Amino acid sequence: ELSRKCQSFSVNMLEQVRGSKELEIVLNHTTNAWEEVTERKSANFYQNLARLKLAIKLRQKIFVAHPNCQQLLSAIFYDGLPGFRDRRIITK
Repeated sequence: ELSRKCQSFSVNMLEQVRGSKELEIVLNHTTNAWEEVTERKSANFYQNLARLKLAIKLRQKIFVAHPNCQQLLSAIFYDGLPGFRDRRIITK
């Protein structure tokens, strides 16, 4: 019961995210202050994603499958491929 409520809470929190900056804050949050300082110095916020990694590790499928997480993962995947989404299927 507690597990279900925690999962529901985390998904509801993702639904409240309004923009990429808020999503960055939610998914990069860690409980280790030193790790946060180190990651904050990094230019690329995609490097940490501590909450998303934890959700994957704990098999929180609803959290990982949430449209906000999927949009971020797509952005990371296509980041190095400018124009890839706009190409025709044959040229991909």
